[in-house]
Amino acid sequence: MNTRSKLILSAYLLCAINMSLIGQTYQLEYDINAGEDSALSQFSIQLQIGERLFFTAQTAEIGNEIFVLSEDNMVAVSDINVGVGSSNPSSLVEYDGRLFFVANDGSQTGLYMLDAADEVVSLSGDIGSIQSEILVVDNVGVYCFAGDKVYLYNGVTLSEIEGLDFEYERFDNYSSSNVGRYKDGIALLSAGSGAIDLVHVTGSSFVILSTIPFNTTFSDYHSLAEFDGGIAFVLYKVSEGDSGLYRYNESNNSSTRTTESFCRRSAQINSEAAIYLTADGIVLFSGDFPQGAFMNSTFDPISLSSGANWMSVALGDKIIVNSQKTGFFDEAVQVINSNSITYGETFETGDAYFSNGIKAGDFRAIFCDGSSNGFSPSIIVYDSFSDSFDRYYTFTESSTESDFVKPMVVFDDRLFFNSPLDPSVGREIYSIELDFSLSANDPEFSEDWKLKVLGNSSFMVESESISNIKVQIFDTAGRRIQSFDTNFNSTIEYQLPNGISLINVTEGDVSYTFKAISF
Repeated sequence: MNTRSKLILSAYLLCAINMSLIGQTYQLEYDINAGEDSALSQFSIQLQIGERLFFTAQTAEIGNEIFVLSEDNMVAVSDINVGVGSSNPSSLVEYDGRLFFVANDGSQTGLYMLDAADEVVSLSGDIGSIQSEILVVDNVGVYCFAGDKVYLYNGVTLSEIEGLDFEYERFDNYSSSNVGRYKDGIALLSAGSGAIDLVHVTGSSFVILSTIPFNTTFSDYHSLAEFDGGIAFVLYKVSEGDSGLYRYNESNNSSTRTTESFCRRSAQINSEAAIYLTADGIVLFSGDFPQGAFMNSTFDPISLSSGANWMSVALGDKIIVNSQKTGFFDEAVQVINSNSITYGETFETGDAYFSNGIKAGDFRAIFCDGSSNGFSPSIIVYDSFSDSFDRYYTFTESSTESDFVKPMVVFDDRLFFNSPLDPSVGREIYSIELDFSLSANDPEFSEDWKLKVLGNSSFMVESESISNIKVQIFDTAGRRIQSFDTNFNSTIEYQLPNGISLINVTEGDVSYTFKAISF
């Protein structure tokens, strides 16, 4: 039986968040569209696959196409609408390690993928223009929609789901549609005569799960999301009072209304949970709360419809969302503990709203605040271990537009972001070093080691081995300041001196050295 030993050092570490970035600055990495014209916008689409980030950008030579960014390189990978015309790629998704997306070649909108050599392959052939949304289901394939038909690309061929006539609707104001993932396939809402059908498509076949009758036309049916035990979705009638948030219950194959409050925003957290922002607060569906757990909010989630971003980042059992207090610029970022249905920390700043967040490893989220009213934007980091926010870096420039700084990806402890920081080059790609030197990914250095950040002033080294751990603290000249030998299940606390220190942790013949700083 393995015995776990723990080491806790009380210090302000480079891997921790609460620290000052003395002398830290950003740099321009890529000026994709030479001159003052921007290559990117706050609406640029991006998707990380492994150690590469695919994103959309525009140049004078090839228009709006797909580019790929890696740790030390950036290139264009598509020119589907050949020449200066734009193919306007959308719906970037990953299936079987490859990128799939929707783009227009100048005559019709089709389904494309990048093969192993990063060559663009057209998949939709002569089925006509497809809709802008595609859905991926692991071990099944990629679903797309054309006219009243549903198609599945199974990794080899694209084929129609026979017998299924489907009215695809997308409500761009809400960034949601009437389709979504469900179990080993997809679910969709399809309006018929006097009813709306909830349909489950698996592979190349389908079954109607539930039928919701109505007497007048629904103006909206959208925001479909899966949770453990069912499906949630929104129905809205123009003239009747039975609009609201509905749920489909797997146990009795029925769909019933959960709340009457008007709902515009939703987020699929994972296959087991879904969250909705309603006019009255937040509703979360999961296996423990199949009816929907309702949380009153001190903020006003529905006012996000005025144009602010809908941000959601899931970190384990925590979800980070933004909501609005009063007016267009006055947002806050809230942490929701999905297992206990309670609010965690709140980060609030006046006259601002927040960019879409990105994950930086398994326990951090990075986002930025900004607005068009001229205050200095910041990079903000949330640490799920300590349930805390920190304004990591504040720019001296004044923001001139929403999403003034938009995070893209973290490579080798550098945050890449797009921003119009320099008007002479437009909105392009910058980077800034992150002092997450221990790792951005809650690293496992070997099968026997794991390092975790516990909070703003501590970290923990875990070992699955049965041997003791030796810890040594050195200054930058290599002089040893302190040394410890741990016992099983022991905890050591030590306050580092001000400045930079080196921490060496040794177990048997395995040794690692980390850098830390305290003020």
